[in-house]
Amino acid sequence: MRIASTAARRLAAGAVAGAATLALGVLIGLFALFGVAVAARHIWIQHLPADKVPACGPGLNYMLDHFPMAKVLKELMHGSGECAAHVWSFLGLGIPEWSVVWYVLLGAWAIFIALRARQTTPRQG
Repeated sequence: MRIASTAARRLAAGAVAGAATLALGVLIGLFALFGVAVAARHIWIQHLPADKVPACGPGLNYMLDHFPMAKVLKELMHGSGECAAHVWSFLGLGIPEWSVVWYVLLGAWAIFIALRARQTTPRQG
């Protein structure tokens, strides 16, 4: 009887750990997806023709001090003229391109974690 209760506890602990790992993998994957979306928008802004680049707005510190957070986030997503500047590159890729690369790798790692957790979660039956 004692062996059965120990096995049941281990099974339950494994199921909880597996579910937590799966949830963590999904959460990391969602963050990676959001990062890819933001970086892709930045790349799009950088590749707009000069006459189509959005006008520069106030600085981030000013907006955080004087605007509600919803408006700050909206302004950040719409971009400004300084976002179109290519200020750094490595191996021909700028910061937003490298961000996409690393967010995709992070997302792939998260999918790997989630699938591995699903496969190793003990099943009752």
